[in-house]
Amino acid sequence: KEKQMGKSFWYKFSSITQKLPFNILIILVIIGATIPFDLVAFDFKTSDSILQDLPRHSKVTKAFKDMVLNFGYGTVLPYSLIVEPPDNMTIMDTKFFELSYNSMGQLVKKLNISEEDISGISYGNGALIPFGLVQHCIQTNDTDHNCPTIRYIYNLFVSKVSNTTYFIISLQDFNPLAEGGKEFLDLARLSLDEISNITKLKFYLAGTPANSLDSIEAVYQNFPKMAAVTGAVVLVLVGIAFRSILIPLRAVLSIAVTVCFVYGLAEYVYVNLMKGAIMWLVPIIDFTIIVGISLDYDVFLLTRVLEYRKEGYSTKEAIVLGVSKTGNIITAAGVIMAIAFMGLLLSDETVINMIAFYLVAAVLFDTFIVRTILVPAVMSLFGDANWFPGIFCFPKKEYKKL
Repeated sequence: KEKQMGKSFWYKFSSITQKLPFNILIILVIIGATIPFDLVAFDFKTSDSILQDLPRHSKVTKAFKDMVLNFGYGTVLPYSLIVEPPDNMTIMDTKFFELSYNSMGQLVKKLNISEEDISGISYGNGALIPFGLVQHCIQTNDTDHNCPTIRYIYNLFVSKVSNTTYFIISLQDFNPLAEGGKEFLDLARLSLDEISNITKLKFYLAGTPANSLDSIEAVYQNFPKMAAVTGAVVLVLVGIAFRSILIPLRAVLSIAVTVCFVYGLAEYVYVNLMKGAIMWLVPIIDFTIIVGISLDYDVFLLTRVLEYRKEGYSTKEAIVLGVSKTGNIITAAGVIMAIAFMGLLLSDETVINMIAFYLVAAVLFDTFIVRTILVPAVMSLFGDANWFPGIFCFPKKEYKKL
């Protein structure tokens, strides 16, 4: 069987990766070719555009686009500003109305927005709503003086026990989820904290834009921790499985090469080429899948290499035989996996297309570049040091083809 493998394409090809200076040249070429992608790998522009989640040609997508076109993103996706008075005050208190007038006026100036962008129990359509009028309409069944409208606004914006209210901030000419949305949210919260210190009112900014931007920030703050923990687990498990220090380190680094290349490629395609942005959840979801696929192929190859090393072959001989034995299987598995993920590229939803793009690129790059070329070349440089501190017998067989 071993002599038959010596005639195979994989044997001849992997033999080249074991020889100086070809192994060094291979490593330099692959790393050099991926550097442009590595530099932008984690500097990608993210988005939480609803259009990326909706089917491109559905009725709901057309309706959403019409809404945005006619009313603006800020109206379709408004902020909700929750306001709570001090413990000794209720919403139906003259003092609260005075403080809310003052607070909304300051907020308009600090955020450089229009008074018409704010609506609530005391503030609507750019005008103040007098406390006396609200109190009269609530306490009576008067149908004059716009009282039916006032009662509707009261029931809509004020809690049942009158201890909390909220205002709607609709920024008609501004997309709160697009570029500049996070800066606006931070400025709004900073401004509300300053106003709260003066008026003693409590403010909480919520709504779709705030919820979305806060979720993105929280997830990406923990992303480095997730990556670090994943890498640490890989180091420990692979180190124990192969009784080696270098092999788990090399495994983590080779996985990092795949991840950085794919993330950088996605940046060039979706941001630079298509002039768009990457749906924020896609890199998070695909990270663990890419790590799993890359590690799976790595362990599959290394298991074979280790078997041949234990049989007495030298490390270089074991690597060549291991690649020869697993080359067709890993390639077939990678191609099948890529074809399976390519089905998602036919989806009518952009977010699913993006998920598929990451996975297809990762599988193909890992199958044809990392696992079959880069890994054998790197291992050839270290020789028996790959297995330190594991104890293995010296080679007993010589393979003349090598």
